Amino acid sequence: MKKLFGVVAPIITPLREDGEVDYASLRNLTLSLIERGCDGLYVCGTTGGVAYFCKEERKMILETVWEAAKGKALVYAQIGGTILRDTLELAEHAITLGVDGLGILTPIYFPLTERELENYYVSVAKYIPENIPVYMYAIPSFAANDLSLDLVKRVADQCENIVGIKYSSGDYAKICQFKQIREGRFSVLVSSPGIAHSAFSIGCDGIISGACILFTEEVKALYNAYKNGDIKKVVYLQRDIYRWLAHSWPLEIHKCAAFVCQEGVIATDTMRAPMLQLKSEEKRAFLEIMDEYKKSLVNL
Repeated sequence: MKKLFGVVAPIITPLREDGEVDYASLRNLTLSLIERGCDGLYVCGTTGGVAYFCKEERKMILETVWEAAKGKALVYAQIGGTILRDTLELAEHAITLGVDGLGILTPIYFPLTERELENYYVSVAKYIPENIPVYMYAIPSFAANDLSLDLVKRVADQCENIVGIKYSSGDYAKICQFKQIREGRFSVLVSSPGIAHSAFSIGCDGIISGACILFTEEVKALYNAYKNGDIKKVVYLQRDIYRWLAHSWPLEIHKCAAFVCQEGVIATDTMRAPMLQLKSEEKRAFLEIMDEYKKSLVNL
């Protein structure tokens, strides 16, 4: 099984000015992120705007990323959503393509009981072949549901292909607890380079964050520094990245799109309705912050 590790970009979904998916820009972005140092790509996650794309679009988005990235970086398809049968259909499509693994977001909108969440995850995991690695995924600030330690342990006990979790929360105590599942062999990825040092020190495997789109080289340097035992550099880079993230917070899809558009990687920073592009003054202020940060960088 190819588990996620290192720097994983939750790739955004570029659009044309008419709001339809720009597959040429998506391919360019895929190659750009790999060239800049991403170890993996996470497709149709929160930063990918998953809630605003139908399942047929999601299939084509995944096909585009997979064709551009296979053999160059890991590709994981995020298949979760609201409707179980759609999740199963997206799983089957991704498996047929041959992607490296799958992520499953908690069902959104309606709060579910732990019994319902357990049934959902076990049903999906049992549908997927045992040799396909699967990550549970929770983002409590966006979705209606969170994942408790006991729930994740119960699901992992029943499903060998549940190899880890992408936990998009700053709850460090909970992250530590997840890492203890399967005697420390459970893979955990965090959502912010701001806790990288602490996360890596307890054995977390990597970072999946919009910051990996904006600060790809910097997050990669941070990860490499940790792997090389250069803790002083890890602390320096973590502090530096977090300082600039604080200036550009909240880190929205809009900002990621504006940045890669400014870099010439995608054609427009159009958003899928009902979302809108940043106002011109917001975009200008954000891009000025990014430009100042990039100019301030020392040799990584």
